[in-house]
Amino acid sequence: MRVGKGLWKIVLILCLTIGIFSNVGAPVYAADFTGKVITDISASGNNAVAQSDILNVVKAKVGDSLSPEAVQQDMKAIYELGKFYDVKANVVEVPEGVKLIYSVVEKVPVTEIVFKGNTKVSTEKLQSLTESLKGNLVDAKVLNHKLQAIEQYYHDQGYILARVSDRTTEQNGVLNILVNEGNVEGFNVQGNEKTKTHVITREMNLKPNQPFNVKDAKRSIQKLENLGFFEDVNIKLNPGREPNATIVNIDVKEKKTGTFSIGGGYSKTDGVSAMIGLGDTNFNGSGNKVNLNLQHGLTSVAGSGWDISYTNPWVDEKQTSFSIDYFN
Repeated sequence: MRVGKGLWKIVLILCLTIGIFSNVGAPVYAADFTGKVITDISASGNNAVAQSDILNVVKAKVGDSLSPEAVQQDMKAIYELGKFYDVKANVVEVPEGVKLIYSVVEKVPVTEIVFKGNTKVSTEKLQSLTESLKGNLVDAKVLNHKLQAIEQYYHDQGYILARVSDRTTEQNGVLNILVNEGNVEGFNVQGNEKTKTHVITREMNLKPNQPFNVKDAKRSIQKLENLGFFEDVNIKLNPGREPNATIVNIDVKEKKTGTFSIGGGYSKTDGVSAMIGLGDTNFNGSGNKVNLNLQHGLTSVAGSGWDISYTNPWVDEKQTSFSIDYFN
């Protein structure tokens, strides 16, 4: 009997959908044998797991009529034993009916755990959190519990965006765990009409392309408030372009930083004098300090003079400061 190309494609698609294959020749859809008597049920591909343990969860029995729905339920029950990566069913036609063979791919004990993506938590610490997995089959519930412990440890250290983004187990028992620590992609500064953006971002303990840390964020807010340039400082997190990444939004409300003072004095020695002072702790929005003080005598015995000072608190990345004071 020949099968047309169109019909063959339909048969193949159906086979792939239900996951049932013949172990001889071309794939065969179980519905082709629906109602035929099951003459034998067995398992293949199992080495560490006894065949009896597999067949104990199979509800189909020798002498039953083949049902695709029942086969699917049995495949699910075998998979839920938690000892196999994959389960398939093969149907072999024999003169008396069909043989049903459940083909399994066994899980192997964890031989090694490899961590990738961790830069802020040492591999030794992560291994200590998952040590009990070694030598055992990967149980989904136990593994999830361990992965949650990894994420919780990251969160306790302030890395609140850190997630275990992937885990895979190789046939040789190597368990790969990929950690996404939640990097900062950049900063978005708002509300700074006078202060230059770099004056704000240089105070951030958070750095681009480094994992976001809520403790560093709080310290950054304190540093910005201590500058004395702002009435209010807020930080919000916006989603980044990459998965689990963030763009840090810094919203500031500026306050006046310029000063002006005027005064006068009298003494028997110096007579009457007047004083004027001008200053700005955020000169031209640069974060630099400038002060100018003038003194002028109003009597013949009173002297006159002036002084000007300039301070740059951030000359280089090491936060070296520079000051100069010139007076007469």
